[in-house]
Amino acid sequence: MLTLCPGETADVPCPAPVHGSTSSKLGSSSGKSVDGGPLAKSSGGIGEREEEGMIVREDERGIVGEVFRGIGIHDIMMERQGGGWRMPKKSPKQLFHKLFYRYTVLIVCIVLALAVYFISAMRNRILETNRHYMDMMTEEAASYVDECSQTAGHIQAELYQSSGILNDLLTYFQYEPEEYQKYRLDTFIASSSAAYEGFNNFMEKVMENNSDIRSIEIIAYDKSEVTTCYPDGKTYIRQNAKLRMAEVERRDLARDGTFSFVKEIRDPDTLTGAGCMIVNFKADQFRKIQEYYSIAGLLVCSQNHMVIFQSDNELDANAFFQTQEGEIARDTSQYYVQKSDIGDYSIYGMADKKKAAQVPFTTILAVLGVGLGVILLGEWCVRIYLLHLTGRLNHIIDGMQRVTTGDLSMRLAADENGDELDVISTQFNEMCQELDRYIQKSYLAEIEQKNAEMEALQSQINPHFLYNTLEAIRMKAICNGDRDVGKMLYSMSVIFRSQLKDSDIITLIQEMHYCKKYLELFEYRYQGKFTSKVECPEELMNYPVMKFILQPIVENYFVHGIRSEQEGNTIHIWAKRIEDALFVHIEDNGKGMTEEEIEAKNAELGAAEHHKKSVGISNVNTRIRAVYGDGYGVILKSREGGGLHVIVKIGIDKKDEVREICHEESDVSRG
Repeated sequence: MLTLCPGETADVPCPAPVHGSTSSKLGSSSGKSVDGGPLAKSSGGIGEREEEGMIVREDERGIVGEVFRGIGIHDIMMERQGGGWRMPKKSPKQLFHKLFYRYTVLIVCIVLALAVYFISAMRNRILETNRHYMDMMTEEAASYVDECSQTAGHIQAELYQSSGILNDLLTYFQYEPEEYQKYRLDTFIASSSAAYEGFNNFMEKVMENNSDIRSIEIIAYDKSEVTTCYPDGKTYIRQNAKLRMAEVERRDLARDGTFSFVKEIRDPDTLTGAGCMIVNFKADQFRKIQEYYSIAGLLVCSQNHMVIFQSDNELDANAFFQTQEGEIARDTSQYYVQKSDIGDYSIYGMADKKKAAQVPFTTILAVLGVGLGVILLGEWCVRIYLLHLTGRLNHIIDGMQRVTTGDLSMRLAADENGDELDVISTQFNEMCQELDRYIQKSYLAEIEQKNAEMEALQSQINPHFLYNTLEAIRMKAICNGDRDVGKMLYSMSVIFRSQLKDSDIITLIQEMHYCKKYLELFEYRYQGKFTSKVECPEELMNYPVMKFILQPIVENYFVHGIRSEQEGNTIHIWAKRIEDALFVHIEDNGKGMTEEEIEAKNAELGAAEHHKKSVGISNVNTRIRAVYGDGYGVILKSREGGGLHVIVKIGIDKKDEVREICHEESDVSRG
């Protein structure tokens, strides 16, 4: 027997001999090497020679050594070490560490990317929320200003509704204090009231009901006098009202902490202006609004840029107004700004860009903590997985090492996890099995293969033999009086002969004739239950078409659509030309398809995906589209009354292209 020894080292024994009945018959004792070279004889009748650093020994079954050298096992699995050949030492943890580091980097990168994404998303969400709060604060402040304006209007309306108070106020505008007091006394004596109600009492009650009013000023145009009423009932009179009247004309009434609305008072008889009423409101409510929406700042001013309320004392109002001049709402370099105008006043909502988008530090810590937990959990899972993976790899490597010692009976466990390592194990087992079989029976297998090839050549079937056999059976059936069987055999013979002998291009009438013969077979099978009708206009009979574009569709009906347990099954085939296209209709009353199924099938056919294994409707559609283009093919419709309506659309103006493409397909098939 021949064994293959990579060197004469004491610690690396030669592989164990492989025994087999066939290999023993292939041995040689002539003292020659397998390739014809001389062999050096040693004790025990074993010849050996050195070849490319390898020592080859051979006994009477020397062919085994040539087999091992031919497949290159020692080239792959052994390396030179010192004076001999050894299996390379494996490092069980090398792959583990490499994969572990790579998975660690991948997990860390993914977690960091997710952390950045979540923090960025939270930043955008916080910014959106704070800007929404800024808008709400601005709207609420504007609503408060508008409400104060309406309150001033209500005070004016109530004044006009009370004629006594209005007359008292008009008298106050016209007379000096002594004359006005005399008017009040005369009016009180003439009235039946227990107390005199003058304009000052009216103003006091109004301010008691509206705590936001700081004071009410009454200006008499004729006397140029200003009277100021306060909530505590005190009244102050200033003789010179020109300065205040000039401020009214300039609409410059706002002061720090106060904003005002002017309502003119006219004489109802003459409709001339006798004076005006200035209602001064407190700005304290703006602070409450701003404190509720603490993230945003609030600035309220007049149209003359007189600041009424400013929540951010560090803000340079003059510089701010310069950047906002002429704009409704604008983002400056530092603030997001929302502006709202109510009458003579402007309300600015401001949010610092940095603070508005700032994510709380605790939130960032929470996200990073969750990310760290995910990393640790991922590392633990990866470590468990890689330990299992490297364990399986080590088992495979151990098996390979045993094979290098000549143990071809080694088999690895496979089909446990269904992954690539199981595929490797399966292929390894098959390799060992095939290698052992090759070593034992390589020569015999080659002879058997040649014998099998000869037998295959001798057993080829002559198609003419099939035609003649079918014809003999048909004539025998007719002679025995079984004409139905004879007709069926004739139809079968016609179909078979057309499939093998006819060219790839036939006329439409020929295609319909073959289809009719195919239908006749099923008319015999479903006698009394199935009928068919095939029609072809005379002007379309000789139009060239590809062979077998109708039979697969009809076959599909018999496989999926026919109601074999019922009577009245029918299929109708006819052709019609519309402009430059030929339409062949195949209509049946079978089981049909749902609208969803028809829609899905038409979408599949329209996608023009070629399925090599398909021999039905998809195959016909693919062939037609390949010849005529995407505008042609097979279309499915539902038939009224049940069943299916299949339309085959073929181009009429492409006869030469049909012949050319089909001839090419025919040449390829012959090749």
